[in-house]
Order: sequence, then structure tokens, then C-alpha cells
Amino acid sequence: MWSVWTSNDTFGDQSFRGSSRSNSPAAIVVSDDELKVLERRFGAAVRLMGSWNSDGVFSYSSVPVAAVERAVERLRDATVANAFYRVKASLEPTRPFVELLEEHGLALIDEIVTAYREYSVERSLFQCELRSKPCGSASTAASDDWGVEKRHITLRAAV
Repeated sequence: MWSVWTSNDTFGDQSFRGSSRSNSPAAIVVSDDELKVLERRFGAAVRLMGSWNSDGVFSYSSVPVAAVERAVERLRDATVANAFYRVKASLEPTRPFVELLEEHGLALIDEIVTAYREYSVERSLFQCELRSKPCGSASTAASDDWGVEKRHITLRAAV
């Protein structure tokens, strides 16, 4: 099992917030080995559920919990919703997440891919909005619909 970013972690210039618990994961980390197994069963779409990361030794996909949550809401299936609750409640969510995908298959994967694409576009647009605001304050913080808190810090050059 692999760890996840939690609400207290920082990734780049973004500060992530969990949705319902203070230690809720913002992203579920799925290793390349686990993705290969899922890919053999469901196809290449499993690699489009989140961002791909590699340090040259360890490769993994980081699937935003917010994208999975939106996908589960769209499916409107109580069984999927209950299984997703177990993923969110788990301290090690990777295994329950993989089991969720194995149980509910391509329909869920396709919804996660769609939600992740929307999530990526919305995050990009939100960042652009923050960057275009006047530099009147030393720091600006806001939150988007995905529960992701953004921080934009303005540095003033001494002239």
C-alpha cells in the first residue's frame, strides 16, 4: 500500500484540504504495478484517472478523491457510494480503492476520468483567476468547488 497526501500536506503551490475528516486523503496513490493489473482488465482508461508521477524508481498515479467523489455521485448507485465511503474512511485507501474499481468496473472508471478532466480544467481556470487579481494584498486564499484551497502569494520587488 502507498501513502496519500492528506489535508495538512502541501503539493507545489497548492494546499489540499480533505473533504469530511481532517485526515481525509486529497488523492489516492496507485502504484504502477497496481495500474498494470487494472489496465489488463479494464484498458488504458485507468491511467487517465489522475496525474502520473515518477521519480525514476517509483511510478504512480495520484487520483484526486474529489474526482472519485464526483464520479460516485454521478453514478447514483448506493452500493458504489457505500464502497466509496469505506475508501474515504480508510487510513490506507489504495487497496479499498482498487477493490472498488474491480467491483464496479469500467462505468466507474469512465466517470472518474471525466471528473478528473473537469477537475483539471477547473483547477487551471481557478489558478488563472487568482493570478489575474490585483496585487493589493500580501496573500490571497480561496477555495474552489472541489474543496481545494489555493494560495497565491504576491511578492513585491524593492525598487
